[in-house]
Amino acid sequence: MAILATSADALLSYSLATSPTDPLNASTDKDPVTGRLDITVGRNMTTAAYCKKIVVKIPIGAGAAELTTVNDENIKQSVIGGTAPEQGGGWTATATAEGNKRVFTFTPGRAPQFTGQWAVTLVISQIPINKVVGKPVIEVIEETSPTNGSFTPKDPVRITVDKAPPGFLFRNLSPSKIMVENGEKVTLTWEIQNGTCVLYWDDKSDPNVNSEPRWVSPKLHNTTGFMLQATSAEDATFVHTLTTAVTVAKPDLEVGHLNVYGEAEAHDGLAVHRGLAVEGVSNLMTRQVINFSSPLNQWANTTANSDGILVVRVLSGALAIQVGGASYDLDSPPGTSAQNWRYVSIPVLSGEVVSLRWTRQTAHAQNLVWHAFGGGRLPDPA
Repeated sequence: MAILATSADALLSYSLATSPTDPLNASTDKDPVTGRLDITVGRNMTTAAYCKKIVVKIPIGAGAAELTTVNDENIKQSVIGGTAPEQGGGWTATATAEGNKRVFTFTPGRAPQFTGQWAVTLVISQIPINKVVGKPVIEVIEETSPTNGSFTPKDPVRITVDKAPPGFLFRNLSPSKIMVENGEKVTLTWEIQNGTCVLYWDDKSDPNVNSEPRWVSPKLHNTTGFMLQATSAEDATFVHTLTTAVTVAKPDLEVGHLNVYGEAEAHDGLAVHRGLAVEGVSNLMTRQVINFSSPLNQWANTTANSDGILVVRVLSGALAIQVGGASYDLDSPPGTSAQNWRYVSIPVLSGEVVSLRWTRQTAHAQNLVWHAFGGGRLPDPA
């Protein structure tokens, strides 16, 4: 599972993946572990930023708070991507020893603009992992600017790299479906060795998920996030967490106050407690079909004028969607029948920006529908 990270000051987004395992295992005399860090930069962004360089600092030592005892050129550094002129025209990677840290500097040939449409991966490899279980923290310091000038170092992005006890494995938490109908169940599966789990969702938890790495949810009525925490059987102080989420089509909603000014419909009855403010001919929710067509790999944006739900169905092509920091990717399935369409239902708050981009095969989004509370419209993305 990739770890997503940013800071209040940083302009770029970061995603960390480790290998050969996630989490990494601490070494033993019998089984030394050589690890690798892949830091992907700029994949999940809605606001563009220019970058002059990125510095990564790894703690060096033999303890729980350090990753490795090695602080020399035996640890390697490289960059994947970034060769196109608009992506930096090629990046260089250098490293030095600074006290108890190994410092890696990644520099583009020229300052590129990260837009969310492309990314580079900073690779630090051949790392001999030390022998103590722990959670060392690496620091990522970017020198960036919203314009192509006046670059300044930003506050460090701190990313925890888990060092698990030898033999501990916990990965691949995934739902049977990423979207279900209202009232449908979903099955979660995962892989685990030498550990026990507790599953959390909403305000609930289930510790009885250890007979097999499989769990069937109750009926889901809202988009739901799941967090699975595993504790090492060897070291009870070591806990590793995996997360996933399932979107519910036409979810149940609860609001504190609701004023309806436009047209709305209630199909299966309407219970009103303590009053409902209505002006004009209104019944709760309006429905609006959105027109969207944009060139390949070009973001189109629109801003919600009210709270609502955006439902997107894609028959052909691959569509990326970003709303309020969340990302969705819809890739068309084989066949053309309506039951095969990929779709997603996304809650949107008033004032939030909705960004859409075709990532494969420019096409028209089929059934791009805005369901608004209070009659607010969602302008066509442009």
